[in-house]
Amino acid sequence: MTVPPFMNSTGLIGKIFEKIQQAKVPPRYTQDFQATVLGYGSGSAKPFIPFLKRLGFIQSDGTPTELYSRFRNVDSSGAAMADAMRHGYAEIFKINEYAHNLTDDKLKGLVVQITGKEPSDGTVGAVVGSFKACKQLADFDARKISEQEKVAPLELSKSMVKREETKGGKAADILLAYAININLPETTDVNVYNAIFSSIRARSRTHGRSSPGAGPARRPSRRSSPLPGQRPGLCLAPRLQGVVHGAKALHDGHADLLGRQELERTHDDFAVHHARP
Repeated sequence: MTVPPFMNSTGLIGKIFEKIQQAKVPPRYTQDFQATVLGYGSGSAKPFIPFLKRLGFIQSDGTPTELYSRFRNVDSSGAAMADAMRHGYAEIFKINEYAHNLTDDKLKGLVVQITGKEPSDGTVGAVVGSFKACKQLADFDARKISEQEKVAPLELSKSMVKREETKGGKAADILLAYAININLPETTDVNVYNAIFSSIRARSRTHGRSSPGAGPARRPSRRSSPLPGQRPGLCLAPRLQGVVHGAKALHDGHADLLGRQELERTHDDFAVHHARP
């Protein structure tokens, strides 16, 4: 059976980790670095390197991992140690994901179960002691807060499409609005503008009139307001295409295209929304 990470001299664990936070990240974590830079070169401290490897702080060749760098950061050291413990003591957390909250006796029972050793075995005590030494440097609550702060992305279908609900609570058809901007020709002749609006009125009436045998007449489409960020202009219902072409023809001198009667009629009684600049 696999034995979880441990050191017999469990009292050195917290002390060496404290030195790791104070020293620079080495290219490789070696016995020389631990003895010369960190000041722990005794025989009882040598097992700390394989202990680091099993927790995931350094690779097999001694190269520090991203977890090593996170632990040196005061703001993330607790969460980094919690992740290291879940990695190194995976068998324990597999049986009980809240193993860090267990009493000493229950934790010892898990170690006995995993290792198959007697409760009085020195290795069992060393594993429990090493686990507790790491737990003093870990912050398991920080990991939970980090996961709660993750916001799920909005679904396009729910965030951007609006549906009108009926009284029964069921979604009705999607409501669409149209906005058509017309650029008026530059002219000082008021008859040109009169002809444009008269033509619009005539076309609007034609659109609202039902054809023979086609059933009740449909209501003219509502006028739509300019969309946000859209340049102000004449906002008209759809199916009024061709008005600009008629205006251009009139401006070019082809007044017969619209008729003299349309030229003399005004647009005062025609409800057109003209957005102010």
